[in-house]
Amino acid sequence: MPDPRGRVSFFAATLPGLGPLLRDEVAAHPDLEPGDEPGFDGRADLVFFRVRRGARLRLDGLRLAEDVFVAICDAWSGPPARVAASLITGAGVERALSARAAYVGHLSPAMTFRVITRVVDESRFRRTELRDAVEHAIGAVRPRWRIADPADLEVWALEYRRARFVSGLRLSDQRLRQRGEGRARERHGALRPVAAAAMVRLAGAGPGRLLDPCCGSGTIVQEALATGWDAQGSDVDREAVSVARANAAG
Repeated sequence: MPDPRGRVSFFAATLPGLGPLLRDEVAAHPDLEPGDEPGFDGRADLVFFRVRRGARLRLDGLRLAEDVFVAICDAWSGPPARVAASLITGAGVERALSARAAYVGHLSPAMTFRVITRVVDESRFRRTELRDAVEHAIGAVRPRWRIADPADLEVWALEYRRARFVSGLRLSDQRLRQRGEGRARERHGALRPVAAAAMVRLAGAGPGRLLDPCCGSGTIVQEALATGWDAQGSDVDREAVSVARANAAG
């Protein structure tokens, strides 16, 4: 998905159904511009965007994103080898690596990598066939890289609409999903942070006062406090109140 003005494209993944909310968050962000309409890869909603010239993306600046990627290329459907050849080009990989170096840090010529693939359905070819083809295409443009798990780099190749594919280099790690090192105390059934972020966003334009009468592990209160709300939580379960107090300082 090249930009005629030469800017790098990005996309973010979120929970199914939260794509429109994430796109609204991107549109309201002063440094970001939304791209194509959100897609769905079978497990997550994908939202596309670009960073305005002179600005810098903060990976934790999107509260509704679980993962952020710099796009490599996009492709239409075809045999796995042809799709992979379109998704993995020398120019696209070089552009994505330059962006990753700026956001994540130094890269060496010999890196390890792993490939994650998702397809909407497997009636045309299996997900594993696409993975193998993408690994082969990466080996052609970066012969010094080797496959490993875990690896230095993750390349994702996703069918986000039927017959439409995008590849990306993952910029984020589990710390984005967990909001840093995660909750101080875990409790069964706790909300994922992006679900809490969606509920806070749906509470209305903030910051203001937010009350959570069934706070559980305190994830909603924690998210509200992090985004400037005056938040308070309560629960009939004393253990939940204790856990929430540990997770949502203040």
